Amino acid sequence: MSPNPKVTIEEHGRCGLVRYRENDKQILFEWEFCGGDRAVAEIWPLPLRRLTEQNTWSGARIADILDVVGREIVAQKAPGCRYEIDTDDSRITIVSA
Repeated sequence: MSPNPKVTIEEHGRCGLVRYRENDKQILFEWEFCGGDRAVAEIWPLPLRRLTEQNTWSGARIADILDVVGREIVAQKAPGCRYEIDTDDSRITIVSA
């Protein structure tokens, strides 16, 4: 993994974009607030398909990249929450702790 990947979060009302940057490469995610008791927000890659299908450079590191994104979202916007990763469809769910 890159020594210092960068995660930025853009808000557009109840949704927005998350940018994962690593050197000159980037993965875009969309996020949206959830209305349930447990889930706070859901994050998925753009375009909507598995990361391994759209970013060959990320290859076997998908779980690590999703972990960095989930950790940064919690740290920056959702302290007191935790994140769950579904590597099968490259989704992250922010849930109440």
